[in-house]
Amino acid sequence: MLRSDLIFMTKQGLTQLEEILSSRTLNLYRNKKLPKTEPLAAEQYLGFYNPKSRQDPEWTNIIKPTLEMADELADKKVHLVTPAARKLAKDLKASGLEQ
Repeated sequence: MLRSDLIFMTKQGLTQLEEILSSRTLNLYRNKKLPKTEPLAAEQYLGFYNPKSRQDPEWTNIIKPTLEMADELADKKVHLVTPAARKLAKDLKASGLEQ
């Protein structure tokens, strides 16, 4: 696009392009070891890109869904099926350690 002789663009598109280019410049000179305090302006137009090299399949497939389910299951009462689990719950209740 930048090598073209003629470009037709709206004023809003031009301002968005300028924000994206300035965000790229800011991101180049940012200390990558420190987390960003606020998102870059380009992320609202382009979205957040997470490269495959930084993706953790264990997190996305196992841990994250489990944490999301934990919020839903926190209010439900647990039904103990095995005798060993019932005995453990009974012992905890007798010792006063159960909350």
